Amino acid sequence: MEDSFDLDLVLEISVSGVELSSEIRAPEISVAGFQGVAVHNPSLLGLCVVCMDKFEEGSMAKQMPSCSHVYHESCIHMWLQHHNSCPICQCQVL
Repeated sequence: MEDSFDLDLVLEISVSGVELSSEIRAPEISVAGFQGVAVHNPSLLGLCVVCMDKFEEGSMAKQMPSCSHVYHESCIHMWLQHHNSCPICQCQVL
């Protein structure tokens, strides 16, 4: 049994057989409107809880508008295709 975490598989399993309505997913425009955050000190941000990977110094991350939690841009984009809330605190996307 493999112990590695496969986010794509988890997302596929969690939504298999379920038709997601547009009310559940965040609108594409809201993701583009999130504030970009330059990562200067990755240790202050910890891990992106979507992919469980570290932030790289000098990279850009995205900050949730409603709660200010920070994620890799590609991770939060993928998350919000299936959810309309913050992965950490479940705060609804504005």
